[in-house]
Amino acid sequence: SSSAQTVAAAQMAVLPEPLQDESQPLGGDPAPEGAATGSEWRDEQIVEAIAKFQSGSYAEAQTLAMEALTATRPPTRDGEAPRSGPSGVGGGRPGSVTHASLQSDSWRMALDDLATAHEDVGDPERAEALYLRMLAWREGAEQFRQGHCGVSEQLFKKSSEYNSVEDATWFLQSLRPDDGHAIPDVVGLLALGEEVAAKASVAVWTLALRADQRPKITESGGLELIAKAVAYHVENAELQAAGCGALRLLCTGHALAPQNRRALVSRLGGVEALAAALRGHPRDPEVQREACGALRALAVDHPAGARRVLDAGGVGLCLEAIANCGDDEATGEAACRALEALQCASEVGSRTNDAAAENVEAMVEGRLREEREAGLRFCEEQLLAQVATVAGRHQLAGAGGGGDEHSGPDRNCAACRPQPGGGGGAGRPGGASGDRATQQSLLCAAALLLEDDSVRHRALRLVEPVVSCMQAFPGQMKIQVAACSILAKLTSSHLAKDEAVVRVAKSGGLGALGLAMRDLPCNPELQLVAMTAVTNATKNSNENKTLGVKAGCIPSTISTMRRFPKDAKLQEQAISALTNLCDTVGRSQACARLGGLEAIVEAIRRHLNAGHITELGFIILCMFCDDSQLRQHVAKSGILPIAKTLSKSGQRDAQRWACELLKEFTGTLE
Repeated sequence: SSSAQTVAAAQMAVLPEPLQDESQPLGGDPAPEGAATGSEWRDEQIVEAIAKFQSGSYAEAQTLAMEALTATRPPTRDGEAPRSGPSGVGGGRPGSVTHASLQSDSWRMALDDLATAHEDVGDPERAEALYLRMLAWREGAEQFRQGHCGVSEQLFKKSSEYNSVEDATWFLQSLRPDDGHAIPDVVGLLALGEEVAAKASVAVWTLALRADQRPKITESGGLELIAKAVAYHVENAELQAAGCGALRLLCTGHALAPQNRRALVSRLGGVEALAAALRGHPRDPEVQREACGALRALAVDHPAGARRVLDAGGVGLCLEAIANCGDDEATGEAACRALEALQCASEVGSRTNDAAAENVEAMVEGRLREEREAGLRFCEEQLLAQVATVAGRHQLAGAGGGGDEHSGPDRNCAACRPQPGGGGGAGRPGGASGDRATQQSLLCAAALLLEDDSVRHRALRLVEPVVSCMQAFPGQMKIQVAACSILAKLTSSHLAKDEAVVRVAKSGGLGALGLAMRDLPCNPELQLVAMTAVTNATKNSNENKTLGVKAGCIPSTISTMRRFPKDAKLQEQAISALTNLCDTVGRSQACARLGGLEAIVEAIRRHLNAGHITELGFIILCMFCDDSQLRQHVAKSGILPIAKTLSKSGQRDAQRWACELLKEFTGTLE
């Protein structure tokens, strides 16, 4: 038939060289025994082309195949320009742009003719079989050109078995993660069109769950075919989610992972395909989660990959994933981890000379700074919108009550108060749970972006919504940790930190910090960042010190010192906080009554050479000595022998303050 000749000729036109010794005909009647290969097509040019192909005369075979294809082309339609070749343009030498375009056009027209011919004769089953086989042959040729002989051979061997989608995919229904023997069969299916590729992508993801099977998937061409499927079938959500997940797994956890990352970044268009997946399915949490995870896999500890993701708009895409699918906590976490991985983009490899390295680092760091500033603005807008939504629910719940106006959520309001298990407040069942997850992810993202102290002065408006989040979700560990971290960063290491401190105090931040410390006493990370924020906020303001004391920061700090005595960094920060808070005799006495003096002495004894614990401890003990009763407690605490030793051989600052402490007891020591 003319359609069968068209199919064969088009296939011959795109095959560059033989991939197996024998040719499996696509259609037509069986050839008589002893007849020349290809005679079943009843076309002398096809027979001669196949003979040339098998003998190694590829150029002549291709010319004959194209002539046969032209001969089978239907007459031109009215108004259509006559074609001098299958692509509508003149021929071209192999390897030229014209030749490549001609091959691609030949392929498309052959498939069009195939579909039309079989629709006309009412034979869709035959069309499906030929379509699958042609896809397998074409991808087999492409994989052979790229050096993946194993998957190429598999595609050609299995092509004769592809009679329908069901025939090709039946074995996937019972596939399990430990069915590694099926990897070549599964990988080959990725080339057989969207419907089959979607099922095959899920299967590859399933097999890649086992780290020991990822090298075999890679060696079978799975990385290339998955990347191609994700890039080509953008609208298929199932394929995108499974394909992105498979790429993530193939880039982690096995010996070939580094080379897979490099391949996806440099030659397979993996970053662009993942970015397209994120843009194409903005509200699909599975696609967003897996694509963000794959972006992280390409960027983590891989500066070149991080730069490529940055150029593809990765920061904005991750933040959009949080905003659009923030109610899915796993998506938010994946997006935040991807953002964290991108921060290495400005690092330069050791093989780059110093001048070039400095130029690249400066250029990328400038780009990163712009992205961080834009990201912080995005987080600010989203958090303000979230807080406004909660405040609106509160106003609706209290409408007609005549209460005073307020800008933040009320913990006594049923509309604002989180319910046990994270459920929503009155009038919105389950709503607060989505609010919590979204705000949690936005706070985590903002905390990551604020690691760069050069952008902190741009983010002062974050203070109020951050404090509102803390008030709306007390006891929620991830929200509280991220929020305390943001407040600690905004109140330090930049020129506008004093304004940030004022904002923290006015918005009720010190009360929220004290509540967080009481609600989560067993979390050392939260205690550290909360005490840092308290220290920063109370350093130069007596009013803020009073607010900190009223918030219960002194007993919470002492309790933390007792609970984590081996954590030197936490002990140092706790002593700093107490030094700011206990600057009056009354507060010093209150601290001593709660066991603060003993906790400080124990920290000095345990961490003599760690950080600034010793000098800070001696400073606050000198403050305690302003009261005669506290001076006696200091003398009885056992610290004076340690002070004597350090006054002679300690570090400079520790030695100085040890001497100051000893002066407090001049005349009482032998």
